Amino acid sequence: MQDAFVNIWRMAGSFDPRRGSVKGWMLTVVRNRGVDHLRRLSARPRATVDIGTIDVGGSPEAVWEEVVRSVDSELVQDALCSLPAEQRQVIDIAYFGGLSQQEIAAELSLPLGTVKGRMRLALSKLRTSLGGADGSDVR
Repeated sequence: MQDAFVNIWRMAGSFDPRRGSVKGWMLTVVRNRGVDHLRRLSARPRATVDIGTIDVGGSPEAVWEEVVRSVDSELVQDALCSLPAEQRQVIDIAYFGGLSQQEIAAELSLPLGTVKGRMRLALSKLRTSLGGADGSDVR
């Protein structure tokens, strides 16, 4: 990532606003540096490991539970990141900060109705992105 931003800094003069936005240009540079990095990694010889010698530290069921928990966590994180900043903020404060909606309203100097509306919209979007409009697939 650092290499990509150094590259952006050095190439700043080559940016042409007629060809796209700054954000798009920067994302393209970062993506291209990432692809270059992956290509370099795939060109290296890979070490082989005998799967039979790996100690998974538990039963196969426990390993699968951990895999599912990890995938679920990643899905939730992606869904949270897709929310608008105002909605993500109230969700973060409520669920990770443990504050009530009234406390959030006081902390952010917002009307209680605004906080409730943002929370409702955020939860609706999360429900949709994580498992359908009725929430039947949400764990």
